[in-house]
Order: sequence, then structure tokens, then C-alpha cells
Amino acid sequence: MAFQSKFCLSSFVLLLSLINCPGAKTDKQSEYFSLMKTALSGSTLSEWTAKGDSSYCNYTGLVCNSQDQVIAMNLARQSLKGSLPPDVCSYLPELQVLNISENDITGRFPHGITNCSVLKVLAMSDLLLSGRLPDFSSMKSLRVLDLSMNKFSGDFPLSITNLTELEVVNFNMNDNFNPWELPENITRLTRLQTLVLSTTILQGSILPSIGNMTSLVDLELSGNFLKGQIPPELGMLKNLKYLMLYYNQLSGKIPEEVGNLTELTGLDMSVNLLTGRIPESICRLPKLKILQLYNNSLTGEIPTALGDSTALTTLSVYQNFLTGRIPQNLGISSAMIAIDLSENQFSSKLPPNVCRGGKLLYFLALSNMFTGEIPQSYADCTSLVRFRVSNNRLVGLVPEGIFSLPNANIIDIADNQVTGTIPREIANAKNMSEFFIQNNKISEFLPSEISGAVNLVKIDLSNNLISGPIPSELSTLKKLDLLLLQHNNFTFSIPESLSQLKSLSILDLSNNQLTGNIPENLSKLLPSTINLSYNHLSGPIPLSLTTGSLGESFSGNPRLCVESHIDPSYKNFSICQTHEQKRSIWLWITVASAIVLSLVAVALFLKRCLRKKEIDTKP
Repeated sequence: MAFQSKFCLSSFVLLLSLINCPGAKTDKQSEYFSLMKTALSGSTLSEWTAKGDSSYCNYTGLVCNSQDQVIAMNLARQSLKGSLPPDVCSYLPELQVLNISENDITGRFPHGITNCSVLKVLAMSDLLLSGRLPDFSSMKSLRVLDLSMNKFSGDFPLSITNLTELEVVNFNMNDNFNPWELPENITRLTRLQTLVLSTTILQGSILPSIGNMTSLVDLELSGNFLKGQIPPELGMLKNLKYLMLYYNQLSGKIPEEVGNLTELTGLDMSVNLLTGRIPESICRLPKLKILQLYNNSLTGEIPTALGDSTALTTLSVYQNFLTGRIPQNLGISSAMIAIDLSENQFSSKLPPNVCRGGKLLYFLALSNMFTGEIPQSYADCTSLVRFRVSNNRLVGLVPEGIFSLPNANIIDIADNQVTGTIPREIANAKNMSEFFIQNNKISEFLPSEISGAVNLVKIDLSNNLISGPIPSELSTLKKLDLLLLQHNNFTFSIPESLSQLKSLSILDLSNNQLTGNIPENLSKLLPSTINLSYNHLSGPIPLSLTTGSLGESFSGNPRLCVESHIDPSYKNFSICQTHEQKRSIWLWITVASAIVLSLVAVALFLKRCLRKKEIDTKP
């Protein structure tokens, strides 16, 4: 993003300053445009006529000087397809800006471009170009070289170190180069402001001498195989705004000298092997907006100075060994957008002011040792898109508004010790796709209004104290893939309407107090995993559910039965009685009852007779 804005501004200035340059013959220029129209297709080219007069100077993407000589061709993002004709500067010798980025242009690097002796801007990013790159040494006027997001191979063109006028070099995402190292003479490029070499198979170490390239504003070396320590000399880059070193194999401590980069707005050293503490000097940088240090081996606490920042918007330090307190004033002085503290050993209360600026989108603090309650301010943070605080030591009532955040797509408070209920207002969580509150002490009932959260894909309410019926309205959640309600106190029968959940692949209702029959139409659902064990279900297990050795899924329900013992996993279930067997049993019960009643009647009659006889024989 930083490069694009600088590039557009640079190109504009160049165009204004180069209007009066001398040019070539117009017929040669027209000839090249004809070649382009043959080799390329696109709506922009269909407007071109190239009849040999000066009219092409008015065409989209072309700029001419006062002698009708083309000095700039900007055809970026014009949906062009094909390949650029060779030897462009044989036809357009005064060309100073060539930008064909973000098109569907294929083939190899266009032949003859290195003969463009006055070219100042060459931008061919995000194309489908491949093959080896030429020697650029002859392009002495070049100021901007952007060949990012292509598939170039072979040796990296170290000849660029001979182009001392360069201000922008961008080779980002060309991952087919042979492994290479930065040469010491890279420091000859004293005018260089942007150096982007991310994902270019760069190896070796970061040269300390880069600290002498004090014109640098943007230094990006991420996604490579750099090893060793970060040189403290980088702290000499007084104009640097962006330092991106993530996804490498850098080790050692973060140099305190990085805190001397007072213009720095973005710092990312994530996914390395860094150790030690986060330097306080970095946390005091006055313009720092983005601080990302995740997936390292950093230790100690986050310096309290970070809470005083007036610029910080993004903090990501997950997967480290950080401990202690989070600055409780984090977010008071700056509008936070994203915070990820996950997978550390933080043990303080959650910082209560992170959403004060009203822009917080992501708050992730899972797998720590955070204590105390979830602050009420989080429930009022309607901007949140993702809220995850699972696997901590949180207690107390969950603020009801947490469950009804209108923009959140993930709400995850699992594996804590929190209490409370699921409010009816959960219907307002229209954007929620994942709802995880398992392993807590949430109680009372599951409101039918959960059906209003129409985008739900995953629900896990397991291991809580939820009681009452399973709402039949769950059947309206057409995207639902996972429904885990096990280890609660749900009662009544399994709703037949669950069979309408055609996307469901995992259903677990085990270890509840459910009664009644298993709905026959549930067999239409046939999720890949089903568990109804340890309830009080009765009656036959639907025949289609007795395939695939699912016997364990129904165990702990002694009143369930099966039609046969064909599958050995069902051998512990009794055989269901047929209709005729039931009629026969009832007949025998009726007959036996009649006989018993008759015998009782006879016995009573005889007893009465004997008593009467005894009375009659008395004197």
C-alpha cells in the first residue's frame, strides 16, 4: 500500500516534469501501436486507431510531449491479454514511463526493454511473466523498478546495484529465483527509498551496512531464509517508516536501536526465532501504528509504555512466552483495530479500554491465564468482528451483550469458569458463524431465538448446565455444520425438525436427560458423526442408523432396541419386539390376568363360605 501511493505520486511528478523531451518519428510510433493491437487484446486497445497522425496522444494511457513523441504509457489494470511486442524503445525512443501492471500479460520479460536508455519508471507487477531476467546495467536513468508478483527464475539480477538513480525496487513474490544473498554493493543505491525483496529466496544475513542507506523509507525482506541477528545498525535509518522482516529464521534479541526509528509506523518481525524482551524503546515510538511480533520466543512483559501510545492500532504478539500484565490503559489514547495476545502466559485481567476508540475489529486472547471477569465494555463493542478469550481463568457473569454483537462472526469464550445465560437477544447476532461457550457454567435454557442468528455454522455449548428442551427452531439454521450439546441437562425429546439440517456433519447430544424415541426422519440427516449416548431414550434405533458400527453412539440408553444383531457393535441392545409379538404378549398378559383374577375371586368365595360355615356351627 505504501509503495503504490509513492509510485503513483512519483509517476505523476515524472509526467509533469518530462513533457518537453524530444521524440521519435510518429510513423514508427504508430507501427508499434499496431503491433500492440495485434499481440494484445482489451477494450482500451480497441479505442486506438494508430493512423500515423498525432491523434494517438489522446488515447487512454498515453502521454506525449510537445513534439508528439510518446513519453509515458500507463496501461495498468486495463484487462489486457497477450504479450507485449519486443523492442518497445526502438519504436518509442523517448519513453520514460512504462506501466503495464495488473494485466493478463504472459511470456518472458519483453526483449529490448534494457535498450530504453531514458526510461525512468518500469512497472510490470502482478503479471504472468516468467523466465530469466536480463542485465539491467544499461538502464542508467531508471528510478522505479517494479517487477513484483511474477514467476521469474534463474539468478536474481544483481546488476540493479549499478543503477544508482534507483528510488524504488520491488521484486516482491518472485519465488522461483535461485537462492541468493544481498551483495555489499547494494549500499551504492544511496537514493533508494523503497526496497522490497520479500519472498525472493533471499538467504544469508541482513547486512549491517544497510544502515547506511539512510534514504530508505520502506524496507521489506520478509518471507525468505535470512538467518542470524538483526543488526543494530538498522537503527540508523532515520527516515524508515516500514520495517518488514517476518517469516525468516532470524534469531537473538530485538535491538534496542530499533527504537531510534522515530518515523516508523509499521514493524513486523513475526515468525522468526527471536528471544528476549520487547524493547521499551520500541513501545515509545511516537508514530508506530502496527506492531507484530507473533510466533517467536519472546519473554517478559509487554512494556507499560505501550499503553500510552497515541498511534497504535494493531498489536499482535501471539505464540510467544510473554508473561505478566497487559497495560490496562491500552486503547485509551489510540483507537485500536486489532489485538492478538493468544498463546502466551499473561495472567492479568483483560484490558478494559481496548474498544474506547470504537474501531476494534479483532480481540483475541485465547490460551493464556487471564483472570477476573469479562469487562462490560466488550459487550458494548459493536464493531467487533472476532472475539476469542477461550482457555483462560475467567470467572463471573458474561455480559449479555457479548452474545448479541451484531458484526461478530466468531464468539469464543470456551474453557473458562464463567456463568450466566444465553439471552434472547442472541437473535441480533446476524453475522455470527461460530459460537463456542463449551466447558463453562452457563445455565438455564437455550432460547429459541438462537434461530435468528441465521449464519451459524458451528455451535458448541457442551459441558455446561443448560436445561430444558432443545429448540425445534434450530432447524432453520440451514448452514449449520456442527452441533455439540453434550454434557448438559437437556430434557424432553429430540426434535424431529433437526432432520432439516442438511449441512450438519457432526451431532452430539450425549450425556443429557433426553427421553422418547429417536426420530425416524433423523436417519435422513446421516451426519458423519452422531452421538446420542447416555440419555433416557427408548424404542427402536432407526434401521439406517444401525450401519457403520455406530453402537457406541447409542450406549447408555437401556430402553433402546434394534431389529437384529447383524452388526456386532449393537449386541448389547435387546431385539425390538414385532407387532405380532407385542399382540401375543398382550394376549398372554390378558389371559394370565383373567386367570389370576378368577383364582382370586374363587379364593375369596371359598374363604367367605368357610367363614359362614364356622358361624353356623357355633352354639
